[in-house]
Amino acid sequence: MAIYRDGGQQHPSEPVSDEAAGRHTVTDASRIRLRRVLIRAQESDRFAVIRWGGTTRISTREAGIAAIRAMAGKLTIAQIKDKLAARYRKQTAAVDLSALVTALAAADLIQSIDGRAAPSRKPPSIRSLRKFLFHFYIKEPLLRFGARALPFQASLRLCFEVIRIDMGTSLDKKAGRALERLLELPGGRSDSTAQFRREHLRHLIWNMAEPEAIVRSSPAAIDRWMDRHVAIEGREHLDQGLARGRGVIFSPFHFGSTMLNAIALVREGYCSTLVAVPQGPLDADSRENRFGAYQNSRPGRGKCRLVKDFSLASYRAIVAALGQGEIVIWMADVFAERPELSGTPATAEDALQQARLDHLRIRAARSVLPQSRMTVAFRGGAVYMNEWIGAFAQATGAAVVPGAVIRDGANVRLVLRPAIVPDPAAGVNAADQVNEQLFRELDRMVLEYPAQWFGWHHLRMASAQDASGGERSRRVWRPAVGVQRLTHAE
Repeated sequence: MAIYRDGGQQHPSEPVSDEAAGRHTVTDASRIRLRRVLIRAQESDRFAVIRWGGTTRISTREAGIAAIRAMAGKLTIAQIKDKLAARYRKQTAAVDLSALVTALAAADLIQSIDGRAAPSRKPPSIRSLRKFLFHFYIKEPLLRFGARALPFQASLRLCFEVIRIDMGTSLDKKAGRALERLLELPGGRSDSTAQFRREHLRHLIWNMAEPEAIVRSSPAAIDRWMDRHVAIEGREHLDQGLARGRGVIFSPFHFGSTMLNAIALVREGYCSTLVAVPQGPLDADSRENRFGAYQNSRPGRGKCRLVKDFSLASYRAIVAALGQGEIVIWMADVFAERPELSGTPATAEDALQQARLDHLRIRAARSVLPQSRMTVAFRGGAVYMNEWIGAFAQATGAAVVPGAVIRDGANVRLVLRPAIVPDPAAGVNAADQVNEQLFRELDRMVLEYPAQWFGWHHLRMASAQDASGGERSRRVWRPAVGVQRLTHAE
C-alpha cells in the first residue's frame, strides 16, 4: 500500500499491490513520477487529470495542478511544498500534499516513487484508447463542424450520434437503473421493460444533444428549428397565472432540456429567472452567454436570468422575481436527499451516485438552507419529493404552472398544465395543497410518458412508516415558515 508520511501522520491510499506494500512509502524527500496524463479544465476552478489513453482520473484545483507539474520537474515533495508556499504566500508547514498523493495513487497515476516502479493495476487497452481519443480529440472538432456547416436539425442529429458513441455505454447503464426504479413501484410496466430501456436511453441522449446544439448554434438557426419543430401547448395557463400580478412558478418536470424551457419562453417575450445547477461543459457562463446572445438577437425577446446555486442570496432573488410579477422556472420533481439533514443514513447507492456525478463532470448542488421532504403517492407506491415549490407559492402568492417538454419523433412540445393557485385561507397548509396537486400532475404525466422522465435516476422510495401515512412527512424544518422569513429579509 502506498503510504504518505508527513510529520508522523499516515494517509493510506488504495492498495497498489500486496508484495509492494512496504516499498512505496512517500516522505518529504521522495520524488514522484507520474504516468502520462492529460489535464483538462472543468467547471469553476477544477481540473481533471486523466491517464492518457486510459479511464482513471482525479479532479483537483489549480494548486493541485501546480504540484503535479512540479512533479514532472523531478522535485522532491519538500521542494514542491516550498514552491507552492511561495506561489500562494503560505507557510510551508501549511501545505499538505497527502490528499493529492493518495488520490494519484488510488487512480493508478503514479509511475514510480524514488525510482521504484509502481505496478499498473489497470493499464490502457485498445478499447479505452479508442474511447479516450474520441472523447478528447475527435468529439469537439466534430461538434464545432456541425454547428458551423450544417443546418440546426442536422447539427442536432450529429450531436446525438456523437454523444451516443462517446457515452452510450454509461447512459445505457443509467437507463437500466431507471428501469430498476420503475419496477420497484407497483405501477411499473413489467411487460415492456426492454422497450422502456431502449426509449429511455434514446431520450437521455436527446436531452444531452439539444443543449449542446443550442449552445453552439446561432440565434437564427435556433429560430428556424423552433419554427418547424417546437410548439407550446397551454400558453393560456401561463398568461392566466401572470394576470394575477404575483408571478408564476413554472415547474416543468424533468422530461426535457432545462435550456429549451427557458429559450421557448424568451422567444415568446416572457421574462424569467431560471433555477439551474450548471452541469458539465454546459456551465453557467455558457448558458448565460447563449441566453444573452439569443434574447438580444431580435426585438421583443424576453429576458432570462440564471440562479446558479441554492444559496440564501439566490432564494431571495427568486422571491424578488416573483414579487415583480415575473416567471421563475424551477423543477420540483427531484429529491436529492442529504442524509446529514434528513436523518436518513447514507447508502452505498449514494456513494455510487457521487462517483457517477464525478465521472460525468456534474457538480452536485448543495443548499445552505435545511432540507425538508414530503411523502407523495406515485405510480401506485410512495416516494419522497421536496416541498420548496409549494412553500414559495404559499409565501409569495405565486401561481404554479406544471409542464413538461415532450418529444414526438423530430418534434418537441412544451406542454403547460392549468395553474395551481395557493389558497390564502389555508395558511401554511396552502403549501401542502399546492404540492399535492403538483405531484398528482407529475404522476399523470409519468404514467403517460414513463420513458421520457429523467427523475427515475434520483427517485427516493419512502420508508414503510412514511408510506403508511403514520408520519406524513418527517420534516427537519418547515419550509413555508422559512420562506416567509425570506420575504421579510433585510
